[in-house]
Amino acid sequence: MDSRFAFVGLGAGPRGRGRSARLRMCTEGPLLSTDILGVTPTNGGARVTCEVTKGSKKTQHTVIVGKEIINKICEGTGQMVDEPTMVKYVFDFFGEIKQDLTNTEGMVPVAEFPVNYFSVRQILAVNDKAEGRLREMIASGSSSTSE
Repeated sequence: MDSRFAFVGLGAGPRGRGRSARLRMCTEGPLLSTDILGVTPTNGGARVTCEVTKGSKKTQHTVIVGKEIINKICEGTGQMVDEPTMVKYVFDFFGEIKQDLTNTEGMVPVAEFPVNYFSVRQILAVNDKAEGRLREMIASGSSSTSE
């Protein structure tokens, strides 16, 4: 799996203010890559350990992925993904929203979650656009999981 990205569009943000950018799969140099280090099956899904490289920074994360969440997100897409692939989509989403990936070691404001150890369910609870965007990404195959 190739997980290299590059910016393919830079334009005016909402109402012409600021700038907005999108990440797309590219074969030119890595911008964000998610490497799966291990998968531990659980009763309801899996615990996935990964390393995310963004520029010169590397962070490690453990993500709890439940099968019911995968089914919920994949519903209506015509696609089904496994736990490691869902984790790659999650970090692609984080790249789009410019989520800080610095390990927090649990020291975060109440409104946030520790990005070094979290569940996909928490992402859906914290970001109301996450489920829809993950569904779109899975349906279109626009992810670092694309080959």
